[in-house]
Amino acid sequence: MTFREVQLQDVLDIQWGDTKTTKASYVPDGHLAYSATGPDGFLEKFDYDREGIVLSAIGANCGSTFFASGKWSCIKNTIRILPKNDDIDLKFFLYMTKAPHFWPIRGSAQPFISQTDIRELYVQIPDISVQKAIGKILFELEEKIYANNLLSKTLEDIAQTIFKSWFIDFDPVKAKMVGEKPEGMDDATAALFPDFMEESELGLIPKGWNIKVISDFGKVVTGKTPSTKVPEFWGDQIPFVTIPDMHGQILITSTARALSKQGADSQRSQNVPAGSTMVTCIATPGLVGYATKNCQTNQQINSVIPGAEYSSKWLFWHLRGLIPTLIRNSGIGTVFANLNKSDFSKIKSITPLRELRNAFNDVVEPIVELLETLNHESEYLRDLRDGLLPRLISGELQIPEEMLAS
Repeated sequence: MTFREVQLQDVLDIQWGDTKTTKASYVPDGHLAYSATGPDGFLEKFDYDREGIVLSAIGANCGSTFFASGKWSCIKNTIRILPKNDDIDLKFFLYMTKAPHFWPIRGSAQPFISQTDIRELYVQIPDISVQKAIGKILFELEEKIYANNLLSKTLEDIAQTIFKSWFIDFDPVKAKMVGEKPEGMDDATAALFPDFMEESELGLIPKGWNIKVISDFGKVVTGKTPSTKVPEFWGDQIPFVTIPDMHGQILITSTARALSKQGADSQRSQNVPAGSTMVTCIATPGLVGYATKNCQTNQQINSVIPGAEYSSKWLFWHLRGLIPTLIRNSGIGTVFANLNKSDFSKIKSITPLRELRNAFNDVVEPIVELLETLNHESEYLRDLRDGLLPRLISGELQIPEEMLAS
């Protein structure tokens, strides 16, 4: 593969985004607008009806790039990049920008990128047919990951909707109270719900249901970080869960760091078996994750290892339903939000009978299994993309002639 050097201003049209439009101009539906954080809202107007790249040019997200297509606009603190000619493929260029230190970022307190600096950059690019093939390979991997994320979110919403209907809004109970059959429910499951409400310390609850505290559901474990001064405690055997690992995902299938067996054995009381529910209780309270593997966590996370009579999937969604209570009890909004193990363990909630918990577990089991499959597939695709990217962009990995011809 041969490369040639080009200056970006010769092949790309590089200009500041629209500095006049603000978020106040957003409408409920329209044409997508990009801000420095990415896709951000909709505008009635659009500035571009072609493919382009939006670059975050100022602030904490400085250097991030987003591929835009269709009819779109961008607002302040962005630089929009369009092709000037057929010498460069935008998707290929997008992945070129993923290289470390690609962008000439200035400043530290307030990072920023100058459009003049970008225009003066020189880059090495291969023939346009090679660019298009590389861009297509990497972009299709990205689209598959995105599609998996959308499907995962839909599946999460379905499970959450069922849980809310059954155990928070009490829809089946209310239907039976007026002599109706619970909507979309088989007779056997409907029979598990009572047809009467009764008073409790938490207000009206379905007849026969109980008020429990979190410690009733199983063993509560507060995590701990092994000494970072002992390198032998760290490795790649036991996932070590921290708050960043719980952002944006409910099934914890991978973590940024891991312990060695020696590190995990040094604090066996912190072991969290697969099927446990993990809840962040310090600094960022209210994130709830399901452990798909045996793991340990740091001290900002309390985990509940379900007791024999509490199904793991029900307990996970039950604790997710307690997020408003968890946040309220943590003192969020204060200098340092903190919900200690004792207070966490004492939080009360409305608890249905075991037969109903198991029925819910049976309903969501296939949903969770599919979510886990999608998570693993996306992890594999991300690893594949990240492994291919530098080798394709540098020319280390050659594109087969038959692919270029097609």
